[in-house]
Amino acid sequence: MTKPSHAKGEAKQKDRFRAVRREMRVKQSIVLLFCALVTYWFLFDAGPGHAWFLEHVAPHVSTILAIVLQLIMGLAMMILQFIGLMWFLAGAKVTWIMPGEATAKSLDDYIGQPIVLRQLREIVDILNGASKIVAMGGRPPIGGLVAGPPGSGKTYAAKCIGGSAMCPV
Repeated sequence: MTKPSHAKGEAKQKDRFRAVRREMRVKQSIVLLFCALVTYWFLFDAGPGHAWFLEHVAPHVSTILAIVLQLIMGLAMMILQFIGLMWFLAGAKVTWIMPGEATAKSLDDYIGQPIVLRQLREIVDILNGASKIVAMGGRPPIGGLVAGPPGSGKTYAAKCIGGSAMCPV
């Protein structure tokens, strides 16, 4: 059984590619050998007074090696710090609260001054009646400012408002 004509053409093409690759490898080997011989002659065997490498570079090899190692260690530390930072940030937990989702807290849970509780209920009424405000030609509030000393319950009050108004806070 004979091969189809396209299969014969593909086989010839593969043989040509192999021959070209083999020829390129031989040429590359010759060039590398020549470069190695020239480098050896230039660095070590140029005759007395001409071995530049042995006279000028060899006494400083330990210094050059120390500098290169310090650069490598510095680069490695930068890479490790970057990886550590990304690993640390990847462990951060993000909680998504979508509009309409009830939170665990509401104004019924809030125990505080009655005046503050009344004002918080007014804010919830405004947030729940935003469509009425728009229908009357107004604009509903887009934010609020809560001020007070640390530990006075500002964040807790905001969470309770969000839970009562069914909006994310």
